Amino acid sequence: MIQRIRHQCLSRIKNVGSNPIPSTFLTSTVSFEKHLREEKRLAPTTIKSKIKLIKRLNKRVNLWDYEEVERYVINAEITIR
Repeated sequence: MIQRIRHQCLSRIKNVGSNPIPSTFLTSTVSFEKHLREEKRLAPTTIKSKIKLIKRLNKRVNLWDYEEVERYVINAEITIR
């Protein structure tokens, strides 16, 4: 699964052109997934949903800024599918 995600992310980086995706996020996502799988021993579906959530948050806020993330989560409209 990690290799599939890594392959998808690397293929996106190649296609972006002059504005590449920061490699720190790719590394962080992969290491976070590894942590959830090996340390926390979560189910694959749980890991998938957590990674999906982190990626969506990353598109909207700077994940390194705790206060910005907190403001976004507090004010976000939650939709359940």
